[in-house]
Amino acid sequence: MDDQPLIETSGPLFDRVDAAIEQIRPHIQADGGDVRLVEIEDETIAIIELMGACVGCPMSQITVRHGIEGTLRVLVPEIMGVDVLEDPTAPVREFTDVLERATFKPL
Repeated sequence: MDDQPLIETSGPLFDRVDAAIEQIRPHIQADGGDVRLVEIEDETIAIIELMGACVGCPMSQITVRHGIEGTLRVLVPEIMGVDVLEDPTAPVREFTDVLERATFKPL
């Protein structure tokens, strides 16, 4: 049995996930970030890349889990999770920097 994951970078499922991400992108871009679909692994995991202000942002995990993954699981039920292609060279931002740039206002 082959233990290599099935990787998709095109096809109907990839296109549906990519279309769903296009619906999410404007919200992420509004805060200076961006996201792109890299591949689909084993027809259940969307591998994404975060860019711009999202790179190194301490809030990015909340964005990924509750924003991106939550939306994808509704729009494309076959997707069970999202994994982020990490950039180890990206500097980690301070939480206060994120709050200063955020479009929402804390209570």
